[in-house]
Amino acid sequence: MKNKTLLKAILISICAIALVALLLGGTWLFVLPRLGAQSDQDFTRQINAQSLWQNSMDDRIPITELYHVMARHMLQDDDQARLLLIVYDGALANVAGTRAVQYPDAPLRQFAALGNLWLGYVGGATPGDQTTDTSPGFASLFTGTWGLQNGVRNNSGTLSPEIPTILRRMHEHGLRARFSYSWRSHGTVNFRHEMAQFPTLFDFARGDAGTIASMLDAIESGYDAVLGSLEAVDTWGHITGYHYNNPFYHRAFARNETAAVRLIAAAQARADAYGEDWLIILLSDHGGIGTDHGGTTLMENTVWFASNQRIF
Repeated sequence: MKNKTLLKAILISICAIALVALLLGGTWLFVLPRLGAQSDQDFTRQINAQSLWQNSMDDRIPITELYHVMARHMLQDDDQARLLLIVYDGALANVAGTRAVQYPDAPLRQFAALGNLWLGYVGGATPGDQTTDTSPGFASLFTGTWGLQNGVRNNSGTLSPEIPTILRRMHEHGLRARFSYSWRSHGTVNFRHEMAQFPTLFDFARGDAGTIASMLDAIESGYDAVLGSLEAVDTWGHITGYHYNNPFYHRAFARNETAAVRLIAAAQARADAYGEDWLIILLSDHGGIGTDHGGTTLMENTVWFASNQRIF
């Protein structure tokens, strides 16, 4: 009887401790985004203090320009031209700049050391023309047009069938291309017309691990263009907040960097073995503020681009 009473007391204590831990964890996740909340002024001040950027907040480059960069590299009838594009969904520019300074072995630092780290913007030619969300960001990246032209002004928008993506253009040029992703709306909403017509260009994966595996498979299988979106940073931004001092957000950023190292190494192995000319681009599709994004603040519409080659 005493043993049962003791066991019951122990179980009650364990449950109480677990409940307290759960409550504290929930409180932490609720409070954290507000503890480190930033303003556009703080954000700009941090960017200006980072010396690795090749341009300033006053001359940010529209994300649409990357479409033309990819087209110039891949559609020039060069048999050795290859493309690796890795999107860090929801990655703030001030965090990217900080990590480029603090982590010398990370791709961001290596590309920045070459003079290839730039500030960009999303949200339309005029702020507010389209939301600073994933679908409009990718539609602009993949077509070189803004939402007023391509039809994707928010996450509910579907790309106009008359406007081809860089994926479709490469396919029609005789190249093997693949976009790997785990955010379902890319295939079911954003690019659904093109996916229905050219299904081999899109590979829906299970989480970032699946996306990375898909991209590695494409590289090692000899694809000409490998594009993918990693969701860890955006996921933790929504859960714990998009801000500079958030350890959860930094940890997610680090996971993306680890993935990028693997993908870049695979591309470099092919470059060494076959003399292929790999253009490698890392970038974000939007920023964030608090635990969301979509608006016109600088923290939401400022993005960043990094590359192993001079593209601007």
